[in-house]
Amino acid sequence: MVGWKISEAQRRSLLLAFPPRYKRVLAEGIGLPRRQQVVPLPVATRALVVGELDDGRALQALMIRVQSYIDSPGGGLFHMLWSADTEQPLDPAIVDQAISTVGWRQTPLLPIQLTPG
Repeated sequence: MVGWKISEAQRRSLLLAFPPRYKRVLAEGIGLPRRQQVVPLPVATRALVVGELDDGRALQALMIRVQSYIDSPGGGLFHMLWSADTEQPLDPAIVDQAISTVGWRQTPLLPIQLTPG
């Protein structure tokens, strides 16, 4: 993955704040779309969890604002895959599809620290 990671301590804290709804817990970081991975690696930065997506069937994600942006360079929204009801590899684009289908809900803002990953 090219993007940002969260620390293990931050991950544990977020898992308490946003309990996983599906059997496979991901909760590792925010990836950039493959077509954006030619740019230099991102720098460490602060971000905010601003919302949550749950499609009600098999996918949960956290919506993230990085610096002052929620729109990612790839055209979707910054997000962190949180939990899923599948062991198959997940393409982050499925979150964008779920957003257009079911939307996402705002949550209280929660600051997080991201490091390049």
